[in-house]
Amino acid sequence: PVVLTFDDGYEDNFSAALPILKKYRHVGNIFPIANWIGRENKWENFGKAPTRTMDERELALWQNEGHYVGSHTMDHPFLSRCDTDRLHDELSESKRFFEKLNGKPVECLCYPYGDFDRKVMQEAAKCGYKLGLAIFYDVRRAAYGKSDGRFSHRHAFRQNKTERLKAGRKDGQVRGIQQVFHICPVSEAENFIG
Repeated sequence: PVVLTFDDGYEDNFSAALPILKKYRHVGNIFPIANWIGRENKWENFGKAPTRTMDERELALWQNEGHYVGSHTMDHPFLSRCDTDRLHDELSESKRFFEKLNGKPVECLCYPYGDFDRKVMQEAAKCGYKLGLAIFYDVRRAAYGKSDGRFSHRHAFRQNKTERLKAGRKDGQVRGIQQVFHICPVSEAENFIG
């Protein structure tokens, strides 16, 4: 299976990607950052015109179209660098925020920057997450060929700018789309820590 994910919750995920997802009957999984909702992006435009993230109305419409809204934390930190209290707050508060916003359980987390370690995974599980997603920059880190019968461990792909799915915008990009990444239960992700 192919899982389409959109990190950070940019508005063009809603305006450009959503119509394409509908057209091809694909499900999109968006992972917005709780404290960035509806804000102008001034943090990573690298001198380009600012963009905006989806607001609460757009996130609700995204979900009403049959797509998933998960958590990408409160503030997008490097989770492995957080102290215990901040780690707990980033994970639990964002989960609570999106569950209240969505009116549905949030059991999937996308680790900011693909950054996680055992401490992060254990805290994510304690907070009630059942699935954690990450970008693997070095495929060799992934344990090729392992399988528990439920999840394939063979499909961890490098992610770089040339591999990003392109759709909808004049420059051919939709912000925050990842190619394909490894999916496994939070409890089994330790197999992929280098």
